[in-house]
Amino acid sequence: RGAAWTNIIKLYSLSGRCLSDSKMTSKRPASDGDGSDTSRRLLRRLDPTAFEDGMEELKDANDRIKTAAENLERDMRAEITRLDEEERNLKERLNKLNEKKIENMRANGDEDAANDDLVEVNAGGKIIVAKRSTLTQVQGSRLEALFSGRWDRKLQRDSHGRIFLDVNPACFRAIVDYLSELAISSEDNPPVHPRVDEEYKHVLRHHLELFKISLR
Repeated sequence: RGAAWTNIIKLYSLSGRCLSDSKMTSKRPASDGDGSDTSRRLLRRLDPTAFEDGMEELKDANDRIKTAAENLERDMRAEITRLDEEERNLKERLNKLNEKKIENMRANGDEDAANDDLVEVNAGGKIIVAKRSTLTQVQGSRLEALFSGRWDRKLQRDSHGRIFLDVNPACFRAIVDYLSELAISSEDNPPVHPRVDEEYKHVLRHHLELFKISLR
């Protein structure tokens, strides 16, 4: 489309030059009538061939402008059609994904799961309780998938029915604390990154990668 507009500008410039050249050929005298018609009549008398050639070139330039504009309009219509089709395909894919989520929920999860639920997690032997919304707020993370409720029937549990995760308790606690702060923080004032003792820092990094938690 950028090339089409460039061609249109060039053609307009060409047509302008043609008209200007036609006017410059005659020493345009003062006239009480239409100056343009007068100059054309004078040019015909002085140099009929040059006049006809100039008008033909101007006509060709206008035809090229018209053709370029028609091509541009056609390309724009084609692009709009392509974008509409792409949007329909994306909506269909999104609907299928949502349907699959619902099917997974019915087969493997808890259909009554709600954001305000308190979830008990046995994190390597330490019991940590957090709201479901806190654990699932990072969209696309493994924590969001684990605690969304879609897989509740598939998750490993301890003898008391609590979800069991074979993780470092201190590191998981630090991640949950960070998520709790994140839930009440603004983008301009993000929470402090999770902190643990020096000996557990490499474990914390591993856990963040494992659960796909990106720190702000």
